[in-house]
Amino acid sequence: MNDIDSALDAGAIQTPHQETTLERYQREYRKQTEGKIVKRLCRTLAASGWAPTHVWDSEEDTPATTTAEVLDLLANLDMAHVHFQNTEARKAGWVYIINGNEWDAISDYTTNLEPAIAPVNAWIEAHW
Repeated sequence: MNDIDSALDAGAIQTPHQETTLERYQREYRKQTEGKIVKRLCRTLAASGWAPTHVWDSEEDTPATTTAEVLDLLANLDMAHVHFQNTEARKAGWVYIINGNEWDAISDYTTNLEPAIAPVNAWIEAHW
């Protein structure tokens, strides 16, 4: 037996985890659920005059002015702030999204978005 085999047997080296069918299903379900929430969020805010402007991933701002761009950026992040602007009211706000939280993907948001986000929160409550 060599040093690597001894280390593996002792648990000092862990082998990569093979994702089970259940884990893969759960991951895909989370992604679908969170995608639906973000789509509904962007559509609902757009109906109230709010448009996405950029996504802040805690390191850099990336322009994102469509729902598709927002979804594309969020797919590669664990968490991010999606910024919105209401040009009519000259206001800005953000929504903090955490991927992996399923129905709780919307973790926080600025209070000026509360009236516009209320229908999304009601939809989440009804489907959770």
